[in-house]
Amino acid sequence: MGRPVKVLDITDDEQAELKRWLRSRQIPAAEQQRAKIILLSTEGLSGKVIGERVGVTAETVGKWRRRFELYRIDGLTDAPRSGRPRSIHDDKVAEVINKTLQTKPANATHWSTTLMAKETGLNAMAISRIWRAFGLKPHRLETF
Repeated sequence: MGRPVKVLDITDDEQAELKRWLRSRQIPAAEQQRAKIILLSTEGLSGKVIGERVGVTAETVGKWRRRFELYRIDGLTDAPRSGRPRSIHDDKVAEVINKTLQTKPANATHWSTTLMAKETGLNAMAISRIWRAFGLKPHRLETF
C-alpha cells in the first residue's frame, strides 16, 4: 500500500516552544508554517496530507522534517544567505541620513548623490541605495 509514515519524536519542551511560535506575532510566517509542519508530523500524518493542510508540497514537508531531525528547533529558522557581506556599516549609514536631513551643502539648495558622496567618502551609487532604502528624496524636501 504505501510506505509507513514515520512519526517524528519531539520533546515536551520542543513541542511547547513550537506552539509558542504559532501564537506569537513576532515570529515570521514562514517559521510558523515550519512549526506547524513539525507539530503535524508528530501525529503520524503523511507528508502529502501535512502539505495539503499547510499549503506546501510533500517535498517541502520532507525538507523541514529532515532539518528538524538534524538541527532540532534551530534548523527551522532561516539560514544565512549567500552573497557579499555589507561593506557600509550602520554608523556610516546614520551619518548619511543625518547629513541629508539636518544639513545643507554649501552653494546648493539640497544634497545630490555626487555632493553627498564627496562629503562622506562613499560612492554616489551607495548614497543612492541608502536614500532609496530609507525613502529619502533630498530634492523634494521642503526645507529651503
